[in-house]
Amino acid sequence: MTESKRVLSVSMSTPATFGELYVDITETITGLKALQREAKKATQALRELEAAQLAVVE
Repeated sequence: MTESKRVLSVSMSTPATFGELYVDITETITGLKALQREAKKATQALRELEAAQLAVVE
């Protein structure tokens, strides 16, 4: 098992029944990091726009 997978114990219909669920989260983490980068870029662009609008008003 690689570091990008997690093991979850899942309770089924009876308390004595358990299973393991292997989840590959590599692509999910990569996608979330990309989303975070884009959000930071958008936030920076909004700050720059706000600063430009304030400069025009003054």
